[in-house]
Amino acid sequence: MSELREKETSSVRVKRVDEQRDRESRHAEILKNIQSTYSGDPLWVDPASIPYGYECHWGRESFLGRDDNARIIELKRKGWVYANPADYPQLSSYATQYEGIDRIHYRGMTLLQREIIYGRIERDMVQKEVDAVEKELGKNLSTPDPVTIRLQKQQELETNIRSNSYMYERIMEKTLEHNK
Repeated sequence: MSELREKETSSVRVKRVDEQRDRESRHAEILKNIQSTYSGDPLWVDPASIPYGYECHWGRESFLGRDDNARIIELKRKGWVYANPADYPQLSSYATQYEGIDRIHYRGMTLLQREIIYGRIERDMVQKEVDAVEKELGKNLSTPDPVTIRLQKQQELETNIRSNSYMYERIMEKTLEHNK
């Protein structure tokens, strides 16, 4: 009997050690992936190369071989300008000149940059729109979430208990008065 327990205990220990090794191995793999430089991705931009106070964005300039000037115009109206190839040396192989403008171009995409303040303003505006839609959707939901339903039922029950207690006390008072 004790041999069987020893084998089971030993088996559990081995399993725990294996699980710990798996966790450590996975942890090491995740750290390696986080710290990688995405060197295989041609569109990856090293954050350290982005000029201070700016953000960058790959803007679609063409799609399926057709120019998409409307998209570039829309982006320019939102503060985006062609990124200076000198600021992004790791992308120098994609540097081109078009209509006298130096830019970084890769398969229909052009690297653009703008002051980061415009990005914050735009993200705040989008977030406000999302919040408004979520609020509106929350008002119009035909069935509330389970937590809300539970709270409503609990409040109804407490109200009923209070009113029933009051009614019980009143009935008892009247009964006692009547019996005197």
